[in-house]
Amino acid sequence: MPAVFSEASNSVVGTFSSNNAGMSTDQGRALGLVTNVNIQYSQQVNRIFDMNLSHKPHRDKSAMYYIGGRAQGQLTIGRVLGPVGTPCAFYSKFGNVCGIQRTLLLTFKAGKGNRGSAGFFGGAAKCKLRTINFKIIDPLLTNIGITQNSNDVVVNENVTLMFADLHCS
Repeated sequence: MPAVFSEASNSVVGTFSSNNAGMSTDQGRALGLVTNVNIQYSQQVNRIFDMNLSHKPHRDKSAMYYIGGRAQGQLTIGRVLGPVGTPCAFYSKFGNVCGIQRTLLLTFKAGKGNRGSAGFFGGAAKCKLRTINFKIIDPLLTNIGITQNSNDVVVNENVTLMFADLHCS
């Protein structure tokens, strides 16, 4: 029997589950009830073009160079202020510009995919998790935002930290 939308047909090439995925940290309960995390790490790169015609690699192409600059990072953590965590201790620990020589290890557990093989959908394969570690070097708290909504009266907080370096394993 032909597919109804033959040009838009799909096939499953793997599966994974994120039901048990999440994040933990070496800071334990001090981080509190985390609802989202955003890590941004960027490197400044300048692009320059050589106007000297004698340096052209090919007659019809311009010589171009990338110049790598310094890297910088930003970490945003969304939390709910409530039954777990000590937000004031977190502020004190990471908000002191003279005391930033520390690290923050974030461990993420994400779904590990099952790929097509014999018995792929037979129920024998179990969804597993893989671990990814991000080590935030020299984090410094730069911003705190607190909001509360009249409908659910939950106190939400977003903290932003800048950091010097990022390691991944």
